[in-house]
Amino acid sequence: LGRQYIQARRFDKARPLLEEAFHRDPSNTRFGIDLCNVLLQGRDYARVKSIAQPMVREQSRFEFSLVLGQACQGLGEFEEAIAQYAEYITRFGANVQVFNQIGECYRQLGDSAEALKAWEKSLSLNPKQPDIREKIAALKKSQP
Repeated sequence: LGRQYIQARRFDKARPLLEEAFHRDPSNTRFGIDLCNVLLQGRDYARVKSIAQPMVREQSRFEFSLVLGQACQGLGEFEEAIAQYAEYITRFGANVQVFNQIGECYRQLGDSAEALKAWEKSLSLNPKQPDIREKIAALKKSQP
């Protein structure tokens, strides 16, 4: 039922059901990922991190690397976010959105060269991203 509420974008209804399901069966990856995604919608980054971090670090459940990266990014922990996104790419392959997030983290850290690399990699995977093209152009203009 919680997943049906997610489909309907009723995150307020999905959250308690997924909390209960995950509490009853924390080994169920689907419940955990779904719960983390609902929590991300509500910008409850600290809660996502508290769920995802032990899954990645203690149980080697790397499918949680993406939501952990998103939580860290939301908390302003950009270096940790980049590390989690890199882990996700290593385990699951190239992902346009993940490269875009990496680029944004590097931009937040003031590392234009690395942001540029990440966004250019993203464009090589999907050239139909006008917003990323704009970010790259703006970054190149601002460089000496």
